[in-house]
Amino acid sequence: MGILNPNLYREKIGELEAYLKDNVPEEILKARDTALEEAKQYDEESDEAGDEAEKEKNLREIESAALAAAIADAEAKQESNEDLSEAESEYLTKVHGLKFSSSALSFIEVFENANDSFQTMLMSTNPSDVTEALRFFVKAKHFGLPCAVTGMKRALALMWS
Repeated sequence: MGILNPNLYREKIGELEAYLKDNVPEEILKARDTALEEAKQYDEESDEAGDEAEKEKNLREIESAALAAAIADAEAKQESNEDLSEAESEYLTKVHGLKFSSSALSFIEVFENANDSFQTMLMSTNPSDVTEALRFFVKAKHFGLPCAVTGMKRALALMWS
């Protein structure tokens, strides 16, 4: 069984995003740089003292929009059955890896959020609820979910009390 430790996926997402940002196609880089310059000019021309958090938010939005455009461009090239260069093919592979890792992280977060419900089920007077909660924590332990440890500790504490 696989390991569903969310930290591994967060690290992988960080690596893939860094690679994708470093290898954005030239035309998208030019558009991003133009947008960044316009944002800086707007900030300098505005009379307000300026909220640094708002400026930082705008810069992050421009960066994420450039990355989204690069991803969309790579996928469009694949769908149009164009011959992709080796660099474009590798970029597309990294895009798919990013999507997979993001989906896996979302899946893990759903399991982590279910942890509270299953811990509540451990306290149930209905034996089938307790059995299902224990089954969940056993499976979660097999997959290496961090929530399994707290659930198993709680189950053991209930058994010995």
